[in-house]
Amino acid sequence: MPLRFLALSARKASVLLAVGIFGGVVSPGLARAFSGIVTLDVLAMMTLVLLRVDIPGTLAHLRRPVRVAAIVAFQLLACPVLVWAVASPLGLDGGITAGIVIFATGCAATSSAAFARMVGLDPELSLVTSLATTLLVPFTAPPMALLLLGIDLSIGAGAFMGRLALIVGLPMLISLALRRLIGPAWLERWADAVDGLLVWLVVFYGFAIMDGLAACRT
Repeated sequence: MPLRFLALSARKASVLLAVGIFGGVVSPGLARAFSGIVTLDVLAMMTLVLLRVDIPGTLAHLRRPVRVAAIVAFQLLACPVLVWAVASPLGLDGGITAGIVIFATGCAATSSAAFARMVGLDPELSLVTSLATTLLVPFTAPPMALLLLGIDLSIGAGAFMGRLALIVGLPMLISLALRRLIGPAWLERWADAVDGLLVWLVVFYGFAIMDGLAACRT
């Protein structure tokens, strides 16, 4: 029964994703309860994504770097400029404008591959671009913030590398160990259940990131 429930969850991924996002908005208590497990949730999501990802497909994207480079350039360079161009004429508070633009200089979410799998997009491409933008953002975000806002934005290399090792390196090691332990036949047999578990982790993540939204609105 649990495996059937998870398999059904995988087929209802888009509906459950909406529940996770809007449920956190209408139920601040649940959002607050899940906010404490964000890091653990992201680690689990990355592990399952890497467990289910098609390794040859991922390598194929790396062999066609032009498309990946275009997506990365749009994310790290074009997005901040576009957001700055839209936000600046609106007359917003300077701190709000700066926050919006700095947010736009950031990398793709490490959970983007999980969302891509949920809605039927290419999780391998999402994974590659997420890792690429995460690696490059310390080199692009500070100059973009200085150019657009005149803000000296420094990113500590040590803290960044530690976060990268935790969020990407650890799930990669765990997923490789699981692949070796359980084998491809088991993965293929229970693929829907694994995807269903990933769906619920994304739902919990959706609840968690809504924590504090009600306070911001008031």
